[in-house]
Amino acid sequence: MQFFQHGEDLFATEATLLALFVIIILVGLTARYFRLPYTTVLVIAGLGIEFIGALPPIDLTPELVLLLFLPPLAFEAAFHLDANRLRQDLTPISVFALAGVILTMFVAAGVMVFLLGMPWALALLFGTLIAATDPVSVVAVFRELGVSKRLSTLMEGESLFNDGTSIVLFRIVLAVVLTGVIDPPKGILDFLRLVLGGAALGFGLGYLASRILARIEDYLIEISLTVVLAWGSYLLGEYLQVSGVITVVLAGLVLGNYGGRISFSPTTKIVLEHVLEFVSFVANSFIFLLIGFQIQLITLRVNLLAVLAAILGTLLARAVTVYGLSAVIRRFSKPIPLTWQHLLFWGGMRGGVTLALALSLPIGVPERDTLIVAAFGVVLFTLVVQGLTIRPLVGLLKLVPVAREKIPYQETRARLLAARAAERRLHELHRAETITEKVFQQVGEEYENRRRELAETLEQLYQENDTLLSSEIHSVQLEALRAQRSELFDLNRRGVISEHVYRTLTAEIDEQLENLAVTRDEQRATHTGPLSGA
Repeated sequence: MQFFQHGEDLFATEATLLALFVIIILVGLTARYFRLPYTTVLVIAGLGIEFIGALPPIDLTPELVLLLFLPPLAFEAAFHLDANRLRQDLTPISVFALAGVILTMFVAAGVMVFLLGMPWALALLFGTLIAATDPVSVVAVFRELGVSKRLSTLMEGESLFNDGTSIVLFRIVLAVVLTGVIDPPKGILDFLRLVLGGAALGFGLGYLASRILARIEDYLIEISLTVVLAWGSYLLGEYLQVSGVITVVLAGLVLGNYGGRISFSPTTKIVLEHVLEFVSFVANSFIFLLIGFQIQLITLRVNLLAVLAAILGTLLARAVTVYGLSAVIRRFSKPIPLTWQHLLFWGGMRGGVTLALALSLPIGVPERDTLIVAAFGVVLFTLVVQGLTIRPLVGLLKLVPVAREKIPYQETRARLLAARAAERRLHELHRAETITEKVFQQVGEEYENRRRELAETLEQLYQENDTLLSSEIHSVQLEALRAQRSELFDLNRRGVISEHVYRTLTAEIDEQLENLAVTRDEQRATHTGPLSGA
């Protein structure tokens, strides 16, 4: 009987997971159709599902976020972060991730003390809760709209490193709250040990993994080892009592840059990117959907004053951090344009790390429920209000490079494709003998003349702007290579070619795909250069 009972529990769990995946797919399609931030729509969907009770209660525990979801997310982001771009803006990113977190802690705490009369120790603890930013929605919008790569690097780099900093400060302040003992020298030493120790460990693990992977030629084993590094570096960092987040960030950064040059074959790179992208997508989707499950609007309404104070403190702290530190940074580093500062301010959303830290508060912490509700309110406000307005703000600040020469090209090409489709349909009707020969000749001649005129117009546009032609050639080359790869897969599956031949030929195609991707990025950088140098 016990076996069947466990089987029923397992079935219920699998059914719930399947339902969550279906919701994630539907939300993804909805967000794409209405051009809304995916993570924001997930949170709203989670709120709705929780309100109507469509699924059994699902808890977003700290262990689930910090042990299961956070490591692959941090690793994937660091893996794809360009070390050269990071080096160019290391000063502002370091200032935002270190001084910015400390400044956020004190400013947000001051607002909570002033408006709610909260004790300073608890207020500082709250300040550490909301110090970590989550730029998933913002960076996705940036990539879609073609916003400057430097701005994306600033926002993503800050978030990667301030996650670790805020978690370290949270642990230090929490120890003070629980023990009542304030020991500044010990706190500073603990901070340095956790941060520097995590950085050194992550760098070492990333370098070691890169050297090992360079000696392996099986892409399945290479990918498996990379996945082990993503979670294992975090767990090892926590076991050695250094920052697990900083460990996994440095490991991913080293492997993605140094390891990417010496370790991975073209096939491994492409497959690994797809694997990491999928894992990141699933982790992000579950986090933001479960965030919606955790937030109860009734609880927020009952504690409205604390929630409003927390939101005000978070916004004020973000404003002081971005605008204040940007003024300092410009004295000894490349300045950050004011329009970028507006986006950095409004794009400072909070997410899974904030909720994980809030939920991990021990029962013995005074005003624990208030801190948790306030943190939930901040997360909901930033993800929904700021998340839904970030795209209009990008347009308002005119940070998207408008390629006006592409508008007539796209219109002409669309008309040409539509005319060709009409011609094909006309021939189908003629072959089916549903129209007479005379009608076919007269209407067909009209479309043929129109197609010829549009083709001449398109050729003229190519001559006026060679980037239009190169862009279309790139798309066709990409599609042709994908078709070749698909055919090789079918040949291997049917046994026409051996596994060795399949891997050899697909490696050649993957190398060509990678070269095409590099060429595309270089062309984009060339055409958005004025923005990136602002």
